[in-house]
Amino acid sequence: LLVDAVLAAAGVRPGDRVLDLYCGVGLFTAFLAEAAGPAGRVVGIEGDRTAAEHAGRNLAAHPHAEVVR
Repeated sequence: LLVDAVLAAAGVRPGDRVLDLYCGVGLFTAFLAEAAGPAGRVVGIEGDRTAAEHAGRNLAAHPHAEVVR
């Protein structure tokens, strides 16, 4: 339900570039990457080292998404 609310509010379309600030382990980042598609780009920003490492693994299926710590 929360993911649906974020996606509806963000209005991400294929090809969009998106920043996910305070991305944690990449929950929203992954869904934003799916919405942006391979022509888009999603960057998750996370300060916590462990969360950023988990996010990187969680986003492995989305080569057009990355996590920056």
